[in-house]
Amino acid sequence: MNPDLNNILLEAKSLQKTFKTGEEDLVVLHDLHLQIHKNEFLAVTGESGSGKSTLLHLLGCLDHPTSGQILYLGRDLAQTNGEELNRIRNCEFGFVFQFHHLLPEFNALENVMLPGMIAGLPARDLREKARSLLTDLGLGHRLSHKPSRLSGGEQQRTAVARSMINSPAILFMDEPTGNLDPASSDELIALIRKQQQNRHLTIVIVTHNQSIARNADRHLQLQDGNLKPGVVE
Repeated sequence: MNPDLNNILLEAKSLQKTFKTGEEDLVVLHDLHLQIHKNEFLAVTGESGSGKSTLLHLLGCLDHPTSGQILYLGRDLAQTNGEELNRIRNCEFGFVFQFHHLLPEFNALENVMLPGMIAGLPARDLREKARSLLTDLGLGHRLSHKPSRLSGGEQQRTAVARSMINSPAILFMDEPTGNLDPASSDELIALIRKQQQNRHLTIVIVTHNQSIARNADRHLQLQDGNLKPGVVE
């Protein structure tokens, strides 16, 4: 990747996360350093329990580190006030999890529109953008369907569209293919990759899927609380 400091979107410095577990402390991340560059597709793999989701939650400001810094465009997020941090999480960060978390009472189009509505964007513009995103992800014919009428792959594609509705700079993905069959998984990742390239997105994905790691711009492995260059099996 480009080593230019101006190309760094998100950076973790001396990151540590410790959990209190009775009499002993469990150190999950230890003195971890990471630079994430603009427009890159970064895959992080590791054994179950290695701390992949913990790392993603810290980078996305869904949790707080025990110590260390997370810098977004050079700004220390720990020094950012709550209102601005909420804006960053809603508008500049996007999230996709293993479970789609779609609201069952809303159809696909409405689910995708929700983060934009929270951000106060005009409903007409949101509707058109949501329609465009879903169409790009192969769901143009499923706009009015509620989640119960969508397949697992379609539900997850709807969640991906929702994560992009506010035009975020970076998407955090936590095992987005974990509940999908291999064919649906490959299809989803191909669609995500296409959107990443077309929309100049930065994507950080934690996964057990070796195919994703193999095709990422960069692959890191989380082991013993720190990151090292990944080895694809």
